[in-house]
Amino acid sequence: MAMGKVTKSFKVTLDIARSISNREFSVVEGDTGNTLSITLNDDGKAVDLTGCRVLALFSKSNGETVCQDSAEQNGGVTIGGQSMNEISIELFASSVAPGMVESEIQVYSGSDLTTLVTSAQFNFKCRRGILNGDTLAATREYPLLTALIKETQAMQARLEAMLSQNEAIAAAEKERASAEAIRKQAEKQRVSSETLRNNAEAGRSTAESGRRSAETARVNEFNAIKAQAEALIAELEAAKGGA
Repeated sequence: MAMGKVTKSFKVTLDIARSISNREFSVVEGDTGNTLSITLNDDGKAVDLTGCRVLALFSKSNGETVCQDSAEQNGGVTIGGQSMNEISIELFASSVAPGMVESEIQVYSGSDLTTLVTSAQFNFKCRRGILNGDTLAATREYPLLTALIKETQAMQARLEAMLSQNEAIAAAEKERASAEAIRKQAEKQRVSSETLRNNAEAGRSTAESGRRSAETARVNEFNAIKAQAEALIAELEAAKGGA
């Protein structure tokens, strides 16, 4: 036996000229059996939608805007009713998201369907279903599963602690290597400075040795000249005595 289809229908009355208060309603995320039955009026009078193109626009709480179009074969929008002012919208699951959904109807009319009017805005809520991607299937072994989850979480925490410790060790080793490189550079500069100092000291010693040699030569020359002068004086005095 074929099973019937279970759906939910929400009646909304809209006016293209003014806002109308409607009963609040909400849908559930993921449902595919929601229908919006919209009656469109113009200042209280039925709007004949015969031959018109109708777009149902939905602005979702996640920032996305989607459109369902009566001109599309599978757009989910049909026009009917005794006064041809009733719009039936098979609300697609992708047209809503948890939070407030802002909606409006656009009607394109005229021989070339270029005349556009937009209805007053109507809003409804969408809630997240209890069954979602985070839902766990019930099981007799749930306590064991819980224990395994806790053990896994503890192992993950220990692993993260080890990784953090390894990162700290690696950072300390990096700092040590950097300090060692700085120390080696400083030692290299010290050795270079010491070499320069030794070279300067050797130059000073060489200069001092040259100075002493020059001083000795000067003294020797002076003494030689002095000896010659004294000998000459002695000769002169001897010559005077003989005369």
